[in-house]
Amino acid sequence: MASLKDVAKLAGVAVGTVSRYLNEPDRLRESTRRKIEPAIRALGYSPNSVARSLRRGKTGLVMVTCSVIGDPFFGDVIRAIDHAAQRHGFAVLVKEVPPVRWSAGMVSDIILSRAVDGVIVLGSRSPFELEAGAVEDSRYPPVVVGTETVSKAMQRLPAVQIDNVAAAMELTEFVVGLGHWRIAFMTGEPGSHVMDEREVGFRNVLATHGIPIPGDFFTYGNFTIDGAREATRVLMSLPKPPTAIVCANDEMAIGAMAALKAMGLMVPDDVSIVGFDDIRYAEVMNPPLTTVAQPRDEIGERCFQRLLSAMDNLAAETGVQIVPHKLIVRGSAAAPR
Repeated sequence: MASLKDVAKLAGVAVGTVSRYLNEPDRLRESTRRKIEPAIRALGYSPNSVARSLRRGKTGLVMVTCSVIGDPFFGDVIRAIDHAAQRHGFAVLVKEVPPVRWSAGMVSDIILSRAVDGVIVLGSRSPFELEAGAVEDSRYPPVVVGTETVSKAMQRLPAVQIDNVAAAMELTEFVVGLGHWRIAFMTGEPGSHVMDEREVGFRNVLATHGIPIPGDFFTYGNFTIDGAREATRVLMSLPKPPTAIVCANDEMAIGAMAALKAMGLMVPDDVSIVGFDDIRYAEVMNPPLTTVAQPRDEIGERCFQRLLSAMDNLAAETGVQIVPHKLIVRGSAAAPR
C-alpha cells in the first residue's frame, strides 16, 4: 500500500506538502496541487481516515440526504461530492429521505450525537423539522444545501444552485419562440421550492407574451415517469389539448413522451416536450430531449468545499452561490402544426 512518502517522492515535493494538500489544499499553489493529484491517482494512495479522524477529534464522515437515491441527477451530484470528499480523507454516508419528513427525533441520533461532521441536503424535501434558529444551534454540525433552497428556516445556510427562475424562463421562451401558445406546465408536487421557482419562470414568460394559462393546463407529475404518464393522458383528453408541455424535470418529460407514444401521437410532430436537469438519459431518448442542463459536477464540488470550510470553522460565506445553467436544444420540440 502506497504511503505518504511514496506520494511525495513521485510528486517531487516534501511529505509535509502532501499532508497540507490532504488537509488544507487551498493553502497550496495550483502548480503544486497539479503535481500531487496525479501522483495520488498513479499510486492509488488512500489516506488513513481513522487515524486522521482521531487526530482531528472528528468522525471523518459527512452525510448527504436526497429524496431518491436512484435519481440519475442526484446520483451524479453525489458522485462529485464523494470524489471531493475522498480527496480530503472523508467518507460519505448517503441517506434517502422518505416522502414523509423526518421528525427531529428521527434525526437526532445521527445529528446530535455528532455521528457525522457535516451534512449536505439535496432535493426538494428537508429532512430537518427545525425551528427558524435551530440551524445556528452549536449542537448541530454544519449544513450545506445543494441544488435548491429547501425551507425558509434554512435559507441562511450556505447553498449551491442554479437560478431556477431564469432557467425556466429561458426554456419557456424557447417554446414560445417556436410558435406555441397552448402550453401546459407539469410540476412535481405541492410544497417543492424548486418546482415553485420553475413555475414562476414559466408563468412570467407567458404573462409577458399575453398567453393565457387555463387551469387544466397546470398539472402534477409527482416527479416520476409513471406520474407524468397519467398527467399527460389527462392533458391530452382535454377538448383543446396543449401543443407543448414544459416539464419541470426530465423524468416527467420522459414519462410524458412515453404516454404520447402509447396514444399514437408523435413527439414533436403532434406535441412538443421539454424537460429540466439534462439527466444522462435525455440525449438518448427518441427523439432526444430538449432540456436545461445543470453543472452536476460543479454543484457537488462546490457543496463539499463549502461544507469543508464550515467544518474547519473558517469564515465561510453564507447564502446562495449561483452556478450557470445551459439550455440544451435537441429534437423533442418543434413548431406546432
